[in-house]
Amino acid sequence: MINLRDKILHDIRLIDFNKVFNVDIADFKGLKYEAKDNYKFSILGNYYKISRFFFSTVYKSIFTYPFISNPNKKKIFYIKNFTNNYIDFNSEIYEKISGTAVCKTYKRLKKTEISNFFYCIYIIFKIRKLWIKILKINGIGLFESNGIMIFLKFFGALSDVLKILPTLSKYKKLVSFMEMTQFENLVCQIANINKIKTFALEHGMGAYKPRGSYWEKYKITGIRSSVCKNILCWGKYSKRLFKNHTNAKIHIIGKARLPIIKNYSDGVTFIFQHKRWSTFNKKLFKIASSLKKYKIPISYWYKGENLINKNKSSRDGPLRKIIVGNSSNLLAELGVLNFHVYLLKNSFYFDFIKNDFIVATVEKIKMKYDESNDNYPTQYWKNFIECSGNESILRYKKIIFNNN
Repeated sequence: MINLRDKILHDIRLIDFNKVFNVDIADFKGLKYEAKDNYKFSILGNYYKISRFFFSTVYKSIFTYPFISNPNKKKIFYIKNFTNNYIDFNSEIYEKISGTAVCKTYKRLKKTEISNFFYCIYIIFKIRKLWIKILKINGIGLFESNGIMIFLKFFGALSDVLKILPTLSKYKKLVSFMEMTQFENLVCQIANINKIKTFALEHGMGAYKPRGSYWEKYKITGIRSSVCKNILCWGKYSKRLFKNHTNAKIHIIGKARLPIIKNYSDGVTFIFQHKRWSTFNKKLFKIASSLKKYKIPISYWYKGENLINKNKSSRDGPLRKIIVGNSSNLLAELGVLNFHVYLLKNSFYFDFIKNDFIVATVEKIKMKYDESNDNYPTQYWKNFIECSGNESILRYKKIIFNNN
């Protein structure tokens, strides 16, 4: 039997490090774009953040081990190295499918691995020209704060890869929930090299604009980082994106779970996005403020940190029948759930939607509110999320378990 731990040095020389680092480099470039000339900062200015991350990385590498549930299952090895409420809500249904072993790097077991720590240093040193080259191409110095942070993430990711390889080698199929992250990207590339079939789950539509501000183009980064041989996506919209930017085989499986909506109210809910999309958020807020003169009930829903929601709450008012937003995944999900969803004309989805969905003015929203919406084309949103629930899971199982 091939000793994968000894074989790793050969395999890792075949890794595409541009794809491994792609998202982290894009994040740093995005922060630079936001801050413009105020971006410059030194290692000393970030000493606390870097030193804390350094000691955390070393500690995890030596004294902890990624959690793997059901490691003796021999059908599907499922990896996930990020957690939040939205991601967990969409991931847990796949994790519970019979025959699935789940690896979670954010959940750690106490286990001392000193030899692994030094072996990781050895490998990184041996292949240093490969990954340092990617940093240089992107204008990031190894001893700059950004270079150090990327290196520490890489060290932690590779350390965990080395730890799980003995378990991964027992499997013929690998499912990745977020393949663009360093750990999952490394695992998927190594699995490809070792003839383990790889499948990537879509966890969010990669909506982007080919022209515009940095953040308007940002989402293409994740798609271009894709390395899995099979992509399991939500609908025709995502299938087209992945076909344009990858060589993978694309399967539409829909979305296993949609938001649980128990009731809704009359009026309009505005869906805001992360503060990075401030231009769109300000346009939405301006329209919403103007709509108040018509005495239409209004509520505001936010994603994460946002410059608009001063009180930091994520929900300002109930969900209402009419939804207005720009490019959030929640818009497609609510559309499938029979809400009447409308978009700004500069939506990321613009080239894939009908003009009937565009509301560029306050008056247009007022008209949609006043008129009977019995003819609203809810079915159209299935271009974005083709199916959900049991049908989606059946498609997933058929593709995963029948793909020999």
